[in-house]
Amino acid sequence: ERSVIKSFNKEGIEAVAKQQFEVAKRVLAKGLIPMIEPEVDINAANKEKCEECLLQCLLEGLKTLDANQRVIFKLTLPSKPNLYAPLVGHPSTLRVVALSGGYSRSDACKFLADNVGVIASYSRAFTEGMHASQTEEQFTNLVDDACEMIFQASRGTYTGGSARVAMESKVKSQDGFIAALDQSGGSTPKALKLYGINESEYSGEAEMFTKIHEMRSR
Repeated sequence: ERSVIKSFNKEGIEAVAKQQFEVAKRVLAKGLIPMIEPEVDINAANKEKCEECLLQCLLEGLKTLDANQRVIFKLTLPSKPNLYAPLVGHPSTLRVVALSGGYSRSDACKFLADNVGVIASYSRAFTEGMHASQTEEQFTNLVDDACEMIFQASRGTYTGGSARVAMESKVKSQDGFIAALDQSGGSTPKALKLYGINESEYSGEAEMFTKIHEMRSR
């Protein structure tokens, strides 16, 4: 179910999204999981505007699905990190995967690592640098390196990604809770005692805070 968006046109993007969901429902009717793939060309004029419009259209499309229906989205890595977080967390979304779309493997992995909850579905970026003239060992090493790089980017641990962006997205959009583990000096001895650590086991404020940090970071 692949379409390509080359430039911003609200009516055109709405039509693409509508068509994608129409085909997806035919796939769902056969008991299969559809992959909705409205690709935004990485060189598209007003790429970010295209993506913002596409997101709203896809969210509207999800509203038309039955409660037990699930889809996969295959999307271009967005110009704005975590733009597709509402899709990632939607109950009708099975997975959001990213296509490399012409980006180099290095750039594709850097951008992917900045999008929490999105994993790779790369073709060109995966096969980058592989050639028929290479020895079996050279080719295998390239495959191994590509797999590791893309795997780490999918986990959000690729070093080219932004840890701050990832953490901000988790706080803003992912399920869970925030544990209040901050500690003031006055209440720390009581907190340590609850952990079974008595005041006789440390000396001074610095050691006291070291003890509480050790317990809170276990």
